[in-house]
Amino acid sequence: MKPIYRKYSFATEAEYNKAIEVLPKETKFTFIPITCIQTPAVLDSKGKVKKEAVIDPNYNCDIIWEGEEPTEFIPFQVWPHNIGQHIVGGWEEQYAIDRENALKAAALPEPKKSSKKK
Repeated sequence: MKPIYRKYSFATEAEYNKAIEVLPKETKFTFIPITCIQTPAVLDSKGKVKKEAVIDPNYNCDIIWEGEEPTEFIPFQVWPHNIGQHIVGGWEEQYAIDRENALKAAALPEPKKSSKKK
């Protein structure tokens, strides 16, 4: 069975740990923690920071499953459009195909930017 690459966002690391705890022991996967920037920093003409970047407060990760994705993780899937460097090398094309198919299947609108303020 071919591996499956997915992105997830949990409210906290504890929520992620709870989801992992219910998986069968034989579940094989590669976990990659991610820090996501919600809003990039604003720089002046000299490159000095005028406004700091805003970091996503959620616990985000990429997981490569060796087989089917566990159904317990589906509610935590995220399909960001502008992934920048938030992708594992070599998975770009498959991620784009999977994202398009998932959004069509769910008839989901494009994700909106968070309005959370710090």
